[in-house]
Amino acid sequence: MKSKYSLNHHYSPQTPPINNNLNLYSVDEGFVKGNMFRSLYQGYPGFEPKLAAPTNLEQAMMHEVQKYTFAAHDLALYLDNNPDDEEAIRLFNDYRQKAHEAIANYESQFGPIQMSSSQLNVYPWGWFITSWPWEGIW
Repeated sequence: MKSKYSLNHHYSPQTPPINNNLNLYSVDEGFVKGNMFRSLYQGYPGFEPKLAAPTNLEQAMMHEVQKYTFAAHDLALYLDNNPDDEEAIRLFNDYRQKAHEAIANYESQFGPIQMSSSQLNVYPWGWFITSWPWEGIW
């Protein structure tokens, strides 16, 4: 199908080209490296990115939220320049759905993390029911 969009018309070394193989990292590896696209990642010399291992259920569930939210966002940026890439659209929607599920799971256990959360539809105001991320670390 011919698109009305001019695909990838502003190509630069920072923009992955359209192809049939997106060549993406796994969600976990892309999150740790801060880039889902293998062709765009440039590591720091002498530094190997590593994920800090979650030490409890809350941290593990937040990691799920963060990695799928990141993956969906990175693909959304790609799709801004490549709106006809069907594989990227499919992956974006998969990651977006997984992020939505991870957020719902986290919020059901630990309280709201977004202002759009249904967890805030309570009295008293639900935003202050749980501790802030920085509380209790000292």
